Amino acid sequence: MIITELIADTRPLWDEYVRSSVQGLPLHLSGWQEVQRQTYGHEPHYLMAMEGDQVVGVLPQFFIRSLWLGNTLRTMPGGLCADNDEVALALIERGRKWAQVVKVRRFLIADTRQA
Repeated sequence: MIITELIADTRPLWDEYVRSSVQGLPLHLSGWQEVQRQTYGHEPHYLMAMEGDQVVGVLPQFFIRSLWLGNTLRTMPGGLCADNDEVALALIERGRKWAQVVKVRRFLIADTRQA
């Protein structure tokens, strides 16, 4: 499994995966990347897990700068979308590593579907 960042060329693969996944939510779609950037000034960091030429999971997250609360790396509401726990854990681990690189105070996974 390879985890990469979402780029313009892979947007169709990302969105096709989200639309076909039983866990896919509208907030997982790649278009929200630009909404976060243009509307709120947040820095998106969208991660995509690939096995061969197939997407097996996505983690839409963004970096929020705040002098008051400290910097945060968080997912879109709905959290991540992955084929299985192994993929989900790999995406979370890569997100955690990015959180360390940018030295955030919090790394939040806002998965509203947890039981």
